[in-house]
Amino acid sequence: MTIPLFLELDQLIRAVDVDDAIQVFVLRSADPEFFISHFDVTALLEQITQNKLQPIQPQSTLHGGLGPFHKMCQRLKKMNKVSIVEVAGRTGGGGCELASCFDMRFGVDNKTILNQMEVPLGILPGGSGTVSWPHLVGRSRALEVILGGIDVSSSLAVEWGWLNRSFPTRSLMEQYVQRLASRIASFPTLAVANAKRSIMQVEEEKSMEKALVGESYLFAELMNSAQTKARMELFLERGGQTRQGERRVAELLAPLPSKL
Repeated sequence: MTIPLFLELDQLIRAVDVDDAIQVFVLRSADPEFFISHFDVTALLEQITQNKLQPIQPQSTLHGGLGPFHKMCQRLKKMNKVSIVEVAGRTGGGGCELASCFDMRFGVDNKTILNQMEVPLGILPGGSGTVSWPHLVGRSRALEVILGGIDVSSSLAVEWGWLNRSFPTRSLMEQYVQRLASRIASFPTLAVANAKRSIMQVEEEKSMEKALVGESYLFAELMNSAQTKARMELFLERGGQTRQGERRVAELLAPLPSKL
């Protein structure tokens, strides 16, 4: 997820949010191997080099609003439309966090792979991952995924509840999603919107936004670490952000020297 792609996604979600003609929003990747691998590590390194990201105490930011990525994810979760994402290939980091904020997620057997690869790089999932994963799969499983930097298969993602369903082929997934989206879109708009709003009340009562502000502070603190810069640079040297490297990202990150 480059900066331009993030800006395009943010603009798209804003447009969907205010368009009364849209009742169901479906997002898929044109790339058969990847949904979104992760946020651009070179862009993160630039922030570190230019010292752009300084930690601000959570208490002082509670009334200052969320950061741009968090705002995009919260807009997606709270809008009165139904959002569905098709994760037909590998997704990780910020792509995985974005997908986690959709109302429903569908995948493909032996093709869909999830990974939160931030901790091995010296940071943490700073785009809502530390808040959304425990809600979706439970605290212990969230810790296993985030702290372990492991790959999660489509079958395990279904078992844990991250994916609604997984299908034998991408075409079968797309056919099912199309039928489901069309079915929901045929129902009364207010009934769909209010049913979603009622379900979302549980999350809102748990002060999710306050948790996201805390995540932002902890992320910024790690971005000011010398270890983080060294690990990100080594990740890129080893083939990170290449198609071949991203296919084995968990393996690529696992043996980073302990001194880093």
